Amino acid sequence: MTTTRGGGPVDGDERGRVRWLSAPALRLHAALLAGLALAGTATWLEWTRAHDGHAVAWVYTFEWPLFAVLGVGLWWRLLHPDSRPRSADSGSRRQAEAAPDPELLAWQAYLTRLHETDPPGGPPDR
Repeated sequence: MTTTRGGGPVDGDERGRVRWLSAPALRLHAALLAGLALAGTATWLEWTRAHDGHAVAWVYTFEWPLFAVLGVGLWWRLLHPDSRPRSADSGSRRQAEAAPDPELLAWQAYLTRLHETDPPGGPPDR
């Protein structure tokens, strides 16, 4: 796949592109702005309370900006769902899923026998 100078795909692959003005993206932008406004207001409120002598307010003074950073990170991840790095053990997970577990197979066989003799929902009508 060829990319443009800005990093977007050229050959029509829309998965990697972010549509900044689409309806879902605009809702995310609005939620981000509301969250940042709330975090900014709460930070200012706690800062003034801390200066008035409320010792616990110092914790909240630095906690609200951390919530804002968390919100920005969440906003970015929701806008770029395909940009997460692949985990290194994804190949080993596929191998583990491919190998049948004998205990699981025995449990499934037991459930099959149980459902044949006594089906869920009560005994069959006779």
